Amino acid sequence: MGLATPSDISVRGFDDIEIAWVIDPELATMHVPHREMGRVAARCLIARSLIRTALHP
Repeated sequence: MGLATPSDISVRGFDDIEIAWVIDPELATMHVPHREMGRVAARCLIARSLIRTALHP
Protein backbone atom coordinates (compact mmCIF):
# COMPACT_ATOMS: atom_id res chain seq x y z
CA MET A 1 0.00 0.00 0.00
CA GLY A 2 2.95 2.31 0.37
CA LEU A 3 1.97 3.62 3.81
CA ALA A 4 4.52 4.49 6.46
CA THR A 5 4.15 4.40 10.23
CA PRO A 6 3.70 6.88 11.93
CA SER A 7 3.66 9.52 9.17
CA ASP A 8 0.73 8.02 7.20
CA ILE A 9 -0.93 5.75 9.75
CA SER A 10 -0.60 5.14 13.47
CA VAL A 11 -1.09 2.12 15.68
CA ARG A 12 -3.32 2.32 18.76
CA GLY A 13 -3.69 0.02 21.72
CA PHE A 14 -5.83 -0.31 24.82
CA ASP A 15 -5.20 -0.80 28.54
CA ASP A 16 -1.92 1.14 28.85
CA ILE A 17 0.30 -1.84 28.10
CA GLU A 18 3.77 -1.31 29.57
CA ILE A 19 5.70 -2.24 26.43
CA ALA A 20 4.02 0.50 24.37
CA TRP A 21 6.74 3.06 24.98
CA VAL A 22 9.67 0.84 23.96
CA ILE A 23 8.46 -0.70 20.71
CA ASP A 24 9.03 0.78 17.26
CA PRO A 25 6.85 2.22 15.86
CA GLU A 26 5.65 3.78 19.07
CA LEU A 27 2.28 2.50 20.21
CA ALA A 28 -0.22 5.01 21.56
CA THR A 29 -2.46 3.42 24.18
CA MET A 30 -5.72 4.40 25.78
CA HIS A 31 -6.61 3.79 29.41
CA VAL A 32 -9.78 1.75 29.84
CA PRO A 33 -11.46 2.32 33.25
CA HIS A 34 -12.77 -1.23 33.75
CA ARG A 35 -14.17 -0.68 37.26
CA GLU A 36 -16.00 2.50 36.31
CA MET A 37 -17.42 0.84 33.20
CA GLY A 38 -18.65 -2.03 35.38
CA ARG A 39 -20.26 0.36 37.86
CA VAL A 40 -22.07 2.23 35.09
CA ALA A 41 -23.23 -1.01 33.48
CA ALA A 42 -24.54 -2.33 36.82
CA ARG A 43 -26.40 0.93 37.51
CA CYS A 44 -27.99 0.82 34.06
CA LEU A 45 -29.11 -2.78 34.53
CA ILE A 46 -30.54 -2.06 37.99
CA ALA A 47 -32.35 1.04 36.74
CA ARG A 48 -33.78 -0.88 33.80
CA SER A 49 -34.94 -3.65 36.10
CA LEU A 50 -36.59 -1.17 38.48
CA ILE A 51 -38.37 0.60 35.62
CA ARG A 52 -39.66 -2.71 34.21
CA THR A 53 -40.85 -3.76 37.66
CA ALA A 54 -42.65 -0.43 38.15
CA LEU A 55 -44.32 -0.61 34.74
CA HIS A 56 -45.23 -4.31 34.96
CA PRO A 57 -45.70 -5.23 38.63
